[in-house]
Amino acid sequence: MRKSKKSTSLPTNEPDAPGVSEIGDQDREVKIRVTDKRFWVQDGEDTPARESSASLKPTYVEELEKRRAEAEKKVEEVIASYRDYRDQSEAENRRARERIGNEYEKRLQQARGETVEKFIDIFENFERALLHARNSPDREGLLEGVELIHTQFGGILAELGLEEVAGAGEAYDPELAEAVAVTEVSEQEKDNLILEVVRKGYRLNGKLVRPARVRVGQVRD
Repeated sequence: MRKSKKSTSLPTNEPDAPGVSEIGDQDREVKIRVTDKRFWVQDGEDTPARESSASLKPTYVEELEKRRAEAEKKVEEVIASYRDYRDQSEAENRRARERIGNEYEKRLQQARGETVEKFIDIFENFERALLHARNSPDREGLLEGVELIHTQFGGILAELGLEEVAGAGEAYDPELAEAVAVTEVSEQEKDNLILEVVRKGYRLNGKLVRPARVRVGQVRD
């Protein structure tokens, strides 16, 4: 009797045996898509291409920006230089004013000293005259001493540039004298003449320092 032959085919649903389709997928190259999400890179564009397009700025724009930067730098340098010059000028002017003020004060003190020195002798002569008047009844000597002091005093004032104005017998000048009284006269030649000086007037170095007060003659109509 013939024995039946057993079938040796493997089941298709066995888990340990990989299928044909799975083996093919493993051999196939796996491709991964990388998307660059940086804001300056647009979808579908590569980074090198974008960078090259961004650097393509017109040449004249770059030149203008360069010139503007240089101009701004020069303006800042000019402003800084002006501020330095202004500060130096103000400091120099302040020092010059101080020097002029000190020199003026020095000369003023020197002039005062020289003027006071001129009157020291007169002051001492007055003291001698007073001492002589107390110790001696000689009025003639006292009078001579006072006249000497008066002459000395007038000489010093003349040295300083002081001179009398509007004396008696001169024509009346309202720029130099004030008429405090008017006297009628019969002589025509005395009309508008100074008949009397009530208070003397003086001029110092050509400038009127005190007008005279006088009595003026006037012919009756």
